[in-house]
Amino acid sequence: MSNLSIFYLYTIFMNGRFGRGVLMLYSLSLGVTALEFGFLQSLYNLTRMLAEIPAGLIADRFDKKIILALGASLNAISSFGLWLTAYSPSNNRLMVLALLFMLDALASVLASGADQALLFEDVTSRQHDKSYLRLMSNLQTIALIVLACATAFGGSLFQQIYAHVFALQALCYTLSGIAMSKFKSPISTKPKSAKPSMTVSSQIHLTLHTLKNHQLICLLILAMTVIEVYVNALVTFGQGALASQGLSERVIASIIGGVTFCGILGAYLARYFDQLSPRLFFGIVTAIFTTAVLLFSGHQAVLMVLGFILANLLIDLAFPYISSAINHNSDNTVRSTILSVYSSLVGGLSLLLYPALGFLMDTFSYQTAFLISGGIFSLVLLYCCCKTPRLSEPHRS
Repeated sequence: MSNLSIFYLYTIFMNGRFGRGVLMLYSLSLGVTALEFGFLQSLYNLTRMLAEIPAGLIADRFDKKIILALGASLNAISSFGLWLTAYSPSNNRLMVLALLFMLDALASVLASGADQALLFEDVTSRQHDKSYLRLMSNLQTIALIVLACATAFGGSLFQQIYAHVFALQALCYTLSGIAMSKFKSPISTKPKSAKPSMTVSSQIHLTLHTLKNHQLICLLILAMTVIEVYVNALVTFGQGALASQGLSERVIASIIGGVTFCGILGAYLARYFDQLSPRLFFGIVTAIFTTAVLLFSGHQAVLMVLGFILANLLIDLAFPYISSAINHNSDNTVRSTILSVYSSLVGGLSLLLYPALGFLMDTFSYQTAFLISGGIFSLVLLYCCCKTPRLSEPHRS
């Protein structure tokens, strides 16, 4: 089986996240309060923020396929633990959930950046680097189809088999780890420990040098950070916002799954963004994001769903373009580290945003909270657009 086929299988199983749309509802059913669930989310993001860059350094020094397989295995253990939590004593469930959330965050950072870097190095080793953006678009499309179906189906399964939905999720993660273990690493991804001259301090220095001399990479990382943080907030707290409109749990899970499915259009259209100048790209992204914020901040369920759809479409439209630009402008020895900087910023900004959103929601409303935070992020995207040189070329080293 070819490496590309293996990567497709890995992507399919990694997105079999049947518990995604009901995690908050499941936690509440275990006796966790909304405030405690917010604490768990903050703990998750804190773990991600602290572990991202060390995980990127590890991925750049060792075989990335091993790191990805390990991450999938830890995801499986976390999901299996969520399943067992329903049958554990109720007096220590919060502590157990905290440990499982931290384990899942650690697993996520192991995969963050390393998967993109491994795929890029594989296609460049076969002199097919120009096809990377198209491959990312295809993989993103497949991931969204599987994730949308798993999320929507998971809502129905949760009502029928309850916690067993997380056992099914654990099985998918296990299969993804097995698939990745079959990946044949290209020469450029062999352990960097064979190169004693590239120490950890050298990696850090080269990473900082790359970021300092590539302003476009910094702007792309900043843009993707605010977009992902906002969309993650919609998925996490949007359940409560939709519930405030009188929608049932099953309908909410179906909406989240359906909205994810709509992101397929964004992933497909991403392949046509390859020739866009960065400034035009930022302009389009800013316009779409601002529109999504205004729609979701409306006080009607239909407008909120439309804004939710647009925001998810945007992240899947922007991600392949940004990933391609970063990979083409990064050295093999620090590629995962640079990508981990972005993921670390996502965790850090989420850690700051979530308590602020909670305060705004308690003080005003869900809509006002998302309008204020979205307005600030729109200004950040506008700044990225204004700071981008008119004639810069992101896909040239």
